[in-house]
Amino acid sequence: MRDCADVFAPIAGHMANLSFTQGTFPEAFKRAQVLPLPKKPGMDKNELANYRPISNLVTISKVLERLALNRLRPQMLESPLYSELQSAY
Repeated sequence: MRDCADVFAPIAGHMANLSFTQGTFPEAFKRAQVLPLPKKPGMDKNELANYRPISNLVTISKVLERLALNRLRPQMLESPLYSELQSAY
């Protein structure tokens, strides 16, 4: 995609702006290809418990996600409600 950025950047930008202004994310970009990958090499391949699901989203989904993060992060970091000691757990 980087080699063709001059072609794809305006399209991705337009899609991102539409998504942000409408407050929606296209359904087609929410679909992922789920692949089972072994948890560790050498585990029994016939045992389903030895696999973990990996979801691969389409590239444009990741681009839009990154654009949204770049817009939100500065506002979140400047908010008085944001704690530097915040953790997920």
